[in-house]
Amino acid sequence: MATNLGQMTDEKFRQLIKEDYWISHIAHPVKCCYADGKFEHFRTCTYPYEYIVSDEQIAIAKKEYQRRHDEELANLKKGEIAFVCMGMDFDSKIKNGIGNHRIRAEFKNSKGTHYFIEFTTMMDEEAFYVDFSIERSKDGDKYGACGIGYDNQIPATSDEVLNFINKHYDCNYTKVKLFHHFINTDEYICEC
Repeated sequence: MATNLGQMTDEKFRQLIKEDYWISHIAHPVKCCYADGKFEHFRTCTYPYEYIVSDEQIAIAKKEYQRRHDEELANLKKGEIAFVCMGMDFDSKIKNGIGNHRIRAEFKNSKGTHYFIEFTTMMDEEAFYVDFSIERSKDGDKYGACGIGYDNQIPATSDEVLNFINKHYDCNYTKVKLFHHFINTDEYICEC
């Protein structure tokens, strides 16, 4: 698919630097080079509009990215299970729908056992299945934790994800939080 490529003006930068999506893409642009490998420019990897960004714009976006990162982590509370959205966002057709194709989290249950879980949408986008369920331990990762596998499908809603985690992993989380930008699963472990 073709994109529209243009220079990011100061005016456009001031407008876009307020949006999480753009902060992330401006702070982490792709390096473009000529065929001989000589550097040409940095640009956002976005669709349908891509922008050539300056070193100054990148530096400002990186500071804002770090500020938002620190703010997001500081606002994560005990009892909240936070999922990082790893897939493409979409407009969910179901009430309280997650609206992302793939979400994952690192968390501890009420006994302190550490788990990693990843949910992936089915073809209709209205249901999740457990893509990965891993028990983390000093002795190594144990896949298929709690006997949970691909045959477990649930509606792709925050309430159903919360109920699933609490039921199958002996947890008592009270809220699902979604991180679309700024945070990676290796930066936190949720506790109930």
